Amino acid sequence: MESKANIKAVMILLLGFCILPGCGGDDDGESAIVNNWNGTEFTVSGCTYPDDNGTETCASDCITANFRSDGTYTITNTDGTGSSTETGTYTLSGSNISICENGVSTCDIFQWSVSGSTLTLSGSDDDCNVVVKFNKA
Repeated sequence: MESKANIKAVMILLLGFCILPGCGGDDDGESAIVNNWNGTEFTVSGCTYPDDNGTETCASDCITANFRSDGTYTITNTDGTGSSTETGTYTLSGSNISICENGVSTCDIFQWSVSGSTLTLSGSDDDCNVVVKFNKA
């Protein structure tokens, strides 16, 4: 009987370790953003100049993002004229992400969410509302 009690205690202990931090492969919490992402859609709306509004897909302009677990990122934008790369740091606070480009004194703050394999960043840039959608690479 004592060995059954020990096995039961060990099982309860293991179950406790599994429940507290969360078991399984779900991308919940802040670690969900850590990945390589391919931009799929870039939407700009509510701009002072209506000609700035619109939606672009990767057919014309492509953006890739790599958010790493050490709080650094790399974003590469490719268009018809070439590509540019931005690096910096990011911090997460709930549903907000602060993206701070190296060498720039201010950070951009966006709302972020991950649903399945889709990352969505939304916020304001200059005088426009911006929504960028990514798929896991």
